[in-house]
Amino acid sequence: MLKGRLFKLNRPTLAVIAADGKRQTLRIPAGSVIKVVAEGSTAPNSLIGVLLDGRTLEMSAEDVKSRGREVLRSVNGVLRPLTSASSA
Repeated sequence: MLKGRLFKLNRPTLAVIAADGKRQTLRIPAGSVIKVVAEGSTAPNSLIGVLLDGRTLEMSAEDVKSRGREVLRSVNGVLRPLTSASSA
């Protein structure tokens, strides 16, 4: 489950945004922090909903996992820094 987790992107990554009824790609720069707000299907290339600077975008779940590093985790609704002990 990725929903509710925050990731800092290590490399530039493509996202999809709906604008004026059209879907457009957008390049998210390395260093950006995203929050996963919606899960996609369990298919390997599924798109998930992410929040970036107040905008909801769609990104590949695989891209988020492979190009991002988790920085915060929600524990009982409270965001806490991710430590090596809590990531196990």
